[in-house]
Amino acid sequence: MRFAAAGRADVGVRRVLQQLISLFKFDFDTVRDLERKGSRVFKMALVAGVIGLVLTITMQPALMVLGIPLLVVGAAVFFFAMIWMLRLQREATRHLFCPYCASKNDVFVSRKEFSCDICGRRIGVSPAAEPVPLEPIEEEED
Repeated sequence: MRFAAAGRADVGVRRVLQQLISLFKFDFDTVRDLERKGSRVFKMALVAGVIGLVLTITMQPALMVLGIPLLVVGAAVFFFAMIWMLRLQREATRHLFCPYCASKNDVFVSRKEFSCDICGRRIGVSPAAEPVPLEPIEEEED
């Protein structure tokens, strides 16, 4: 039982690190994807800051040793992510419609392919800036 809890905590830490890495690797194709991943990073930073603040307020030296660095890291991640996202929001985008579900996607101009925000299918971008289905479109039968 003890090992299972440690394994879940390890998976949680890995997930947090993967979210941070994916945000700072510019690993998103659309504005909505940027907002979705950015909000996760902000939530993680907020949780770390609140936990750090609570541990620091207890005034127990052992907990303060954990609380102060957690508070500092949470604040640093929050502000760094905010600056990074504001910088990325300035990148040019274009409106492309998904050939599968017809939803509008605000795609960064530098992308040659992207995943639809609604249906999740991969879509290519032609040199003429037109969406190109990368998977066969399934016709509905009557």
